[in-house]
Amino acid sequence: MNEKLETPGLVIRELPLKENHSLLTILTATQGVVTATAYGARKAGSSLSAGTRLFNYAHFTLIESRGRYKVDATRSIESFFGLSRSLEALTAASYFAEVLYDVCVTGQPDVQVLRLALNCLYALVTEKRPIPLIKAVFELRLLAESGFAPELETCGGCGCGDLAYFSPEDAAVYCTQCVQRGSLAVMPAPPGTVQAMRYIVSAPMPKLFAFSIGDASVQALHALCERYLRVQTGRKYETLDVYHALMDPIGDGGKNESDAL
Repeated sequence: MNEKLETPGLVIRELPLKENHSLLTILTATQGVVTATAYGARKAGSSLSAGTRLFNYAHFTLIESRGRYKVDATRSIESFFGLSRSLEALTAASYFAEVLYDVCVTGQPDVQVLRLALNCLYALVTEKRPIPLIKAVFELRLLAESGFAPELETCGGCGCGDLAYFSPEDAAVYCTQCVQRGSLAVMPAPPGTVQAMRYIVSAPMPKLFAFSIGDASVQALHALCERYLRVQTGRKYETLDVYHALMDPIGDGGKNESDAL
């Protein structure tokens, strides 16, 4: 007997299939990552066309048969069409989708990860925050939601609070004295950056971007979070190479900007 699944979901991968069909990977609120075939979606005038495009957030009606899903109907909620206005934003969104495809698990619901993806895509579209900051927030919070939140309160070596470095390998922050005493693989973490990391891993999702840091801290956060994600996943992402080829340097140190959260 065919089973029907009604769920909101975000299309994170869209592949052409034969002449007019699409093979979709959908990040859903109820079933985690789901693969579904949208028959005829690429045909002109198809009722499925708009709702099955990459980055579309929609209410999906899926029919399951013998372990496979097909898209029966869609009702678009948000298309994130504004991503097409900026090649840099579109590339960042593509990177987010590639990471989500890699990290998320089939059959494991995770509403928070779906909300994170939607919040970050919305931030890219509205252009109210710099892309490097949005990217860093996505990487760090995704790892935290996946059970890889780093220890950010005290030094991983001595327990003191005078923090100056972050180790992506150890998922911990360290003080200058511990770094000088040992052979730790660390990256500089200015105070504003550590404060931002603490906020990102714990903030309520609706207020995820309700903080402010200076350019120097954004630059450090951008490097730290990317390195942390790559270490924890053990993956090299093709879209990340494209992102770096497109993006300009992230500013000149932010001397005139406040680092206060």
